[in-house]
Amino acid sequence: MNGMTTSTAPAALHLRDIGKRYDGRWVVHDVNLAVPAGEIVGILGHNGAGKSTVIRACAGWLCLDHGQVEVNGRVVCDTDLGARAALGVVSRDTPLYAFLSVREMVLFQASLQGMAAAAGAAACARVLALCQLDAVAAQRISTLSSGMYQRVLLACALVHTPAVLLLDEPTTGLDPTVRQHVWAILRTLAAQGCAVLLTTHYLEEAAQVCDAVYVLDHGVVTQTMRDAAPAALLAALQRWFAEPAAGETCA
Repeated sequence: MNGMTTSTAPAALHLRDIGKRYDGRWVVHDVNLAVPAGEIVGILGHNGAGKSTVIRACAGWLCLDHGQVEVNGRVVCDTDLGARAALGVVSRDTPLYAFLSVREMVLFQASLQGMAAAAGAAACARVLALCQLDAVAAQRISTLSSGMYQRVLLACALVHTPAVLLLDEPTTGLDPTVRQHVWAILRTLAAQGCAVLLTTHYLEEAAQVCDAVYVLDHGVVTQTMRDAAPAALLAALQRWFAEPAAGETCA
């Protein structure tokens, strides 16, 4: 993606000064970022940087110590189910039921989203095709490869056509071919107007897929890079990785 002009689209997802502590230590502190509709924004950082905590906060899975997360201007919280219904989440914390087939799992997720049977069946067919899961739709979850399993997670997250998609390291452990396919799906979703926030520790993934990249270090955003061609963004990220204290910004 990597557009060459700064987006003026309103933020579909907005993190405002969010912070979370565990055992008295700030895991995420004063994080601010915005994801406009139709953009892919990445959070890049080493293991333990706080990336997964940010995704869990956006999903409404934990209570923040300060700040708030907004989806289309509505605060994500237990009392506003509309805000949470606008989210799709792909995370290692998301359970899939091993005894169900792929189609049954996606249909079950559609029912959890309140979709009627006919609408759920149509949505299931759509996301199975998008994620190239038609050939394994009748297989049990327990028989799938890691790449197929990851695509089922993605199909479940997309079945209700969310306005915002959250992904926590969606291609970790996948082979290059599957990784490229996941990237293609994300680009398609963004082109259709979905706002995508993903975490990654792959420099190439951040450079090839994202319109903007936020570098997270010990829970704090240390750099923001946007509006660069993939090669320029990758070069800036490589400089950051080699010299993480340099504080360089790519624009």
